[in-house]
Amino acid sequence: MKINLFVHPLVEVIVLKSLILGIYLFCLFVFTCTESLSLLLSDYEIVFRFNPVPDGLSFFHNDLVNVSDPTYLSQKLGHFLSFFFLAYLVYWAWKSVGLVMMVSLATALSTEVAQLYFSRSGRLLDVGFDLAGMLMFLVLYSIYCVAKNSYKVFLLQR
Repeated sequence: MKINLFVHPLVEVIVLKSLILGIYLFCLFVFTCTESLSLLLSDYEIVFRFNPVPDGLSFFHNDLVNVSDPTYLSQKLGHFLSFFFLAYLVYWAWKSVGLVMMVSLATALSTEVAQLYFSRSGRLLDVGFDLAGMLMFLVLYSIYCVAKNSYKVFLLQR
């Protein structure tokens, strides 16, 4: 006997998409809170070191002085691309620009603040790089929608 837990197949799709999004968010938090991202990527070692009394003022530290360092640039590109993909997943799962903005902002702030407690350097500047990735997704998606609608109008005029 087959038991159907969902009322509608669309609900199943939304639940599965939300599960995929949840797994991505979990991975993002693991990458955020591990002591050394480079150690994680090179040796596949996850180490958490909790700091119960972080320096809250370091959140506002501007680290743009390292802009010529390739490691610095790759980290910022990582922020940008991670949140571009997060925005894509949120829109793919729930089809809501408002949710894309809310989830991206909440995730950006929470991951950066969490880094302060896990011996990493959480920065407000990184929230900006995160949100830039989200905004780029929204801009490109808007351009795609306009182009798609313009093409449909063009086809109807023929």
